[in-house]
Amino acid sequence: MTVTDRTAGIGGSDAAAILGLSPWKSALDVYLEKVGLAGPEPESPRMTWGKLLEDTVAREYARRRGVEIRRHRRLLRHPDHPFIVGHIDRWVRENGTRGVLEVKTVGRRTDDWGPAGTDEVPAHYAAQVLHYLAVTGAPFAELAAFFRDSCELVTYRIPRDEHAIAALVEAEVRFWRTFVEPRVPPEPRSLEDITKRWPGSVPEKSITATAEVLRAVAELRTLQGEQKRLAEREKGLKAEIQRFMEDAEALVDDAGRVLVTWKTVASERIDTRRLKAAHPELAAAFTVRSESRRFLLRG
Repeated sequence: MTVTDRTAGIGGSDAAAILGLSPWKSALDVYLEKVGLAGPEPESPRMTWGKLLEDTVAREYARRRGVEIRRHRRLLRHPDHPFIVGHIDRWVRENGTRGVLEVKTVGRRTDDWGPAGTDEVPAHYAAQVLHYLAVTGAPFAELAAFFRDSCELVTYRIPRDEHAIAALVEAEVRFWRTFVEPRVPPEPRSLEDITKRWPGSVPEKSITATAEVLRAVAELRTLQGEQKRLAEREKGLKAEIQRFMEDAEALVDDAGRVLVTWKTVASERIDTRRLKAAHPELAAAFTVRSESRRFLLRG
């Protein structure tokens, strides 16, 4: 989806996030995107390879299945809820019936993926496919998954499930009406969400802790103390092993199995202090200022 399409409505990749099923983004991410408060989404290697291989995987799927596929480039909208939108990968025609084809390029085949021909796909992909079935009204969808690690192309069949589709549409409508339209952000569900929800602090503002929060502070203080003790113990054990190894690259057991390696590794970095002293204008031109909130226990 283009930037305009992403802000125009709830798309297929948003469905899993709204349900709390997405491994990549949260409901708050979706909200920030829809109200225009999210920055540009950087393209990850997963996204890059998905785009590069989509056409190849789709054509090989069609060849193996002996079916006709066709692109659909226009943005589709739900007939009753125009803010529920979608860009499908392809149409597939099978025995005169048109369904949706979704193409995925995946690293490896995990336990979330069932046998070929079933509807046993990871929950976040299932939500996306159901979203497209809701938008298109199609009676079925097929998901062609190419697993890079094993070079397998496996096809999954997701039939139309009116009950599941109705539940998904209800959740998406509720999200749009409750959060997006009134511009009320959903509750953050993770530390990443919290940082995005409140990225900056108000100078001189303070807030009085409740009894529940006081308990959380006390428990956090205890945990950090334990972590510090464990970190010190870790450093001591490393020092003991390294003193024994001296200049050896590997530590082995009686059977010759490698237990530890301590190898010389070369690296290069820019000496920013010298760069600023010798070429201040050049250093300034490539200096980027950023802000973040630092969380510290006091007292």
